[in-house]
Amino acid sequence: MTVDSHNRELITAADKIYDIIKIHPELKEVLINLSPKFNKLNNTLLFNIATRRTTVRDAAGVAK
Repeated sequence: MTVDSHNRELITAADKIYDIIKIHPELKEVLINLSPKFNKLNNTLLFNIATRRTTVRDAAGVAK
């Protein structure tokens, strides 16, 4: 994540889903509600493996 001029964290397309959810756990449920394909985030093993490699850009492609 990057920080803007007001010292706010910004989520970018290159950020890993794992890192975002560790900082903002409430976003996990938001993603799951966006697409049924994100229901896999409820599987602990898949979450720990896949989200460490998956960027926001990658996830957006999956959600289509």
